[in-house]
Amino acid sequence: MIRNVFYFKVVPPGIEPFASVYSKILIDYTFTALSFMKAIELALHQIHRFS
Repeated sequence: MIRNVFYFKVVPPGIEPFASVYSKILIDYTFTALSFMKAIELALHQIHRFS
């Protein structure tokens, strides 16, 4: 929440809606990427344990 407040102070007036949508997409993408990496890590641990 604090990060969002800071972010909007930096964004020039007039492009807030675009910046908001872009920021949300970026956050969603980052979360998806991290989740995917964690899933791979867990899978590798499982493979390593059974081999």
